[in-house]
Amino acid sequence: MTIDINTLSSLLSCKANQHNFDKYWNRISLHLRMDMADSSCTPSNILTVLSTDNDFDVRRHVAMNTSITPYIICRLSTDEDLYVRRYLAENPSTPSEILEKLSKDEDKYVRNCIARNPNTPIKILKNLHIDEFLFIQNSVTSNKAWIKHEN
Repeated sequence: MTIDINTLSSLLSCKANQHNFDKYWNRISLHLRMDMADSSCTPSNILTVLSTDNDFDVRRHVAMNTSITPYIICRLSTDEDLYVRRYLAENPSTPSEILEKLSKDEDKYVRNCIARNPNTPIKILKNLHIDEFLFIQNSVTSNKAWIKHEN
């Protein structure tokens, strides 16, 4: 089933009628939804819907998209899927407030992604530099922002 952006926009405009929306949305293949989630050309209203997709792979692809809005970033920062939060932590578009929140995540690999993100503020990197896990500390010392700060 081929669906263009105009069809998707029409579909989203009828979202008020949830039954019709669900009926048509579920016909869109997983691969097409992931492709839309990856694309920097996908309109933000479609990315917003994709950020709530039942399939975690779709949400993961949205989290990697550097064109997502602050609203979507905030929503995904509390996603139950660890990989969604990890990809968001690596996304250079993630604002410092969310990076700070994610730097306290219970998942050590989310924190490690924050430590590797070159846009992570020094204040956050300083806190991660004393993380209980050595590999997170090492990621901090390899971070370009940290290296620049230390020189």
